[in-house]
Amino acid sequence: MAKEAELLPAVQEQTGVVARDTRERSTAAAVAGAAAEMRAAMILAHEFPRNEMACYSKLMGAVGRKQMAEVARYSYPRGDATVSGPSVKLAREAARQWGNIRYGVDILRDDLQTRHIRGWAWDIETNTKVTADDEFRKKVQRKDKKTKKTLWVDADERDLRELTNRRGAICVRNCLLQLLPGDMIDDALEQCRKTLAGDTKDKKTTIHDLTRAFAGIDVTVTMLEGYLEHPLEEANADELADLRGVFASIRDGNSKREEYFTTSKINGAQKSRTQSVRDKLGVAPEATEEELAELEAKKDKAKRDLESGKATEETTEEAGETAEEAAETEEEATRRVVEENFGTREEGDHAKPE
Repeated sequence: MAKEAELLPAVQEQTGVVARDTRERSTAAAVAGAAAEMRAAMILAHEFPRNEMACYSKLMGAVGRKQMAEVARYSYPRGDATVSGPSVKLAREAARQWGNIRYGVDILRDDLQTRHIRGWAWDIETNTKVTADDEFRKKVQRKDKKTKKTLWVDADERDLRELTNRRGAICVRNCLLQLLPGDMIDDALEQCRKTLAGDTKDKKTTIHDLTRAFAGIDVTVTMLEGYLEHPLEEANADELADLRGVFASIRDGNSKREEYFTTSKINGAQKSRTQSVRDKLGVAPEATEEELAELEAKKDKAKRDLESGKATEETTEEAGETAEEAAETEEEATRRVVEENFGTREEGDHAKPE
């Protein structure tokens, strides 16, 4: 018996019994620790319950900040409509302000081809728990530099981590939105809209910032105008807020660029912009786009001269009047530049002067 007792550790080591026993004890200890932590959290939640009015006020203050308001909404196209709603970041901020809520993501199964995850949120004050599962393939899209085609390839370690975090964040968001009061989330979204609409920043600066941000994801001004179906400078506050949501959705991987910016819309935007310039300058359809651009530049120069109170020497000499008497209105300057370059509509002379 003594000899068998001496040989037992060596046999256990060779057969892996010791390793299995160690893993089982570690797992049991981890489960017991998590259970004890949750019990302690529930006790504290009942000792220090949330003040709902104070939580509401804090959330409204948070979405009153421009940076938070810009990322509070997601959107993606579905058919002819656009689906939008509170983003992951808004759900997390609302949970933080609401208090006594825990949430996270667990990996339930992981094999060579797929991964199964579960997002959850637990209101430990009311002991209400919500879960949401998701299963996905370990594949990501990559564009082939030679063929320019988009292909599905196996995800490396970094891609898999980002894919898991992105899919898990959506699960957590859905769980949190089921726990949090719906009217509070609706009020937060409305406050975000007011925050963005009341932004004191100049409209041109806002458009410039948006175009620069979209350029980082290969979206041009023409593509943005195709989405809006009118020139970008004519966008109102709600449309600019919508563009922010589109950018956030593409950046966070919730949708693809091609879902918003199609070829048909881009071509329509180009035609719309060209026609808008023609109507603005009063030019006949025969004029080319190059001529329109040159004509618009001359019109802008004439407008700047008028605003500075200067009259051209040529106009002063012909009229024999002072510069103040010879100052033209903006409409007269436009008509003069058009006639100099294309002639009048009655003459039908639209050839560009040599």
